[in-house]
Amino acid sequence: MADFKVTDLKSSDWAFKKINELEASIEEKKAYAESEIKRINDWLKAETESELASVDYFKFLLTQYYGELKAENPKAKLTTPHGKVTSRKQQPAITWDEQATIDYLKANDPELVKTTEKFNKVDVKKLFSVKQVGDTLKLVDINGEMPDIANVAAQPDSITVKGDK
Repeated sequence: MADFKVTDLKSSDWAFKKINELEASIEEKKAYAESEIKRINDWLKAETESELASVDYFKFLLTQYYGELKAENPKAKLTTPHGKVTSRKQQPAITWDEQATIDYLKANDPELVKTTEKFNKVDVKKLFSVKQVGDTLKLVDINGEMPDIANVAAQPDSITVKGDK
């Protein structure tokens, strides 16, 4: 395949046909793999469903028993050669009301409020045109001024090769 070259319309068309054949083969293999993966996942779910329910049940029983031990003795531990149950104090969960918090902080601790300034690039881009100045590209506004506010880089043309499906 390394010796093949596209040299005319006929060889171009042959290359497109090869692309289409290869892409169709890839899609066929993906579809087959997905069906097999689904079949295996369905089998695994069916095989383990009752076992997972049993695991949940035993975890519930152990948690319940651990709670009874902790009620009798807050320092109680539940440890066996095959496992242990532990607990850890957690910080309270806080769900902030964003706007109410900002309003409160503006009134009481304004230095804790960050202000983010942004501009709409689509609208700002409409104010400028791109001009070649020497060997660089520059933004030029409607007054002919060239503010140094952005770097402009030329992009190569994008080429897309797409076969007919």
